Amino acid sequence: MMEIKPETITLDSVTTFICQKQAEDQAMVISRQGVLWLIDFSDKTTLRLNASHASQRKITKAKYIVNSSEEYHNGILFSASNDYTLKLFNMGSYELKSEFYSPKKDCLTFDIIPEYFIVCGGYNDGYIRFFQYEQNVNLGVVLLVEPKQNKAYPVTTVVAIPQTRNFLVGNSNGDIYMVYIKNLES
Repeated sequence: MMEIKPETITLDSVTTFICQKQAEDQAMVISRQGVLWLIDFSDKTTLRLNASHASQRKITKAKYIVNSSEEYHNGILFSASNDYTLKLFNMGSYELKSEFYSPKKDCLTFDIIPEYFIVCGGYNDGYIRFFQYEQNVNLGVVLLVEPKQNKAYPVTTVVAIPQTRNFLVGNSNGDIYMVYIKNLES
């Protein structure tokens, strides 16, 4: 019979995202309070990383991607928060690599096309914002409003379609958009 023995470590608030590191007993955790933690279950230790989101702010989304380049040898962790930032953490060094700030605009969701180092963030003002995270460049914005509407709705879903270099985007009004990206260089 299989024996199950859970190991417990308690953090500052509700856990919103977990990704396992290459070492099997380590994990990266983001708590709802915007804190990024490195947890080592074999040592029963936690390390709170300084480059977290503003305290008392909610993490709206996080995503881990594997990246084998020398710069990101353990991967990349992206996180968005209602502190107006979309952050990129290098999982090899546990350091903040990039931060994209949109004053008074909450990043509610995002997705990534890793082959082109592009992240598309969906915001509460109805805009989607594009960033090239390898060069830390803002690529531009698009307001998602139907021609007959006078109101923009918060963007609630962004899904990358890497094969076509496009994004599917949804808002709180139930509108779905296909956003076509042109002029991407390989």
